[in-house]
Amino acid sequence: IDKPEGMWNDEYLTWKIANAKLGADFFAALKTNCHAPLHYLYLKLWMLIFDDSDKMLRLSSLVPGVLGIVVMYFAALEYKKKEGINTALATAFVCAISSFLIYFSQEIRIYSLTFFITSLVLLYAFRIFNNPSKKNFTIYSIFSLCLILTHTIGFVFVFFSTAALFVFAVPKKKAKDFLLLSILGVFILALPFVPLIAKILFKTGYFSQWWAPFNFSRTLFLFTDVYSPVLNDTAHIFNTFSDAFYKNGAVNVGYFIFAIIPTLIGLTCFVNGILNPKKIQGY
Repeated sequence: IDKPEGMWNDEYLTWKIANAKLGADFFAALKTNCHAPLHYLYLKLWMLIFDDSDKMLRLSSLVPGVLGIVVMYFAALEYKKKEGINTALATAFVCAISSFLIYFSQEIRIYSLTFFITSLVLLYAFRIFNNPSKKNFTIYSIFSLCLILTHTIGFVFVFFSTAALFVFAVPKKKAKDFLLLSILGVFILALPFVPLIAKILFKTGYFSQWWAPFNFSRTLFLFTDVYSPVLNDTAHIFNTFSDAFYKNGAVNVGYFIFAIIPTLIGLTCFVNGILNPKKIQGY
């Protein structure tokens, strides 16, 4: 997290918004950004407790990134219950070597916090499956709202997670009550943020993130980014996939071992899981 080059553009903008004077200036800065407000509030609180040096700001991403791995361990344990220790350890291991999580746990951005809150939503979704109590529903609803207020893509996760709970976890006699209570609960919790969200969504100068030009060769990085701890496409390290493992007459042995081989293993297991539905969980 000690990067000599300092912040890049998006990190600087994140700091600038969170660093605005608490009150009218802070909320005015929030309204100029395309992202939901919770991360900026979190970072604001972090800077009030600690400071805004580069190291401390990056630590604000590292902490939820690491905690998310722990929560995913317990989510997997909840999924499999007593016999799920191997599943839990495997889940934590896969999260710990995730190239995306490693990368964004070093950045002053919203993504590691998004992962952490998503893992909490998943944990309580599994707890509802095992014990559909009011306490679990309430905590699940609170974390779901936090996720929506952290990143707009959170809505997609919450929507399908809640739909799964509604179909599979809620007794048919209570389904109607659960649906109404969920809608009412989210509506009440979200009321204070409605004016801010409305202004962000309907602002005429809405800012949209720009993506790198499409490249057929670079699409292969999608697989190595998912299956290995080496992140390429977000960091834009190589222009083409062939450059990643062979350039200037030399083979990149490290990339072959830590990216190509894990990806081949991952894809093989993925295909075998599809072809053998009964063994899909093992794969």
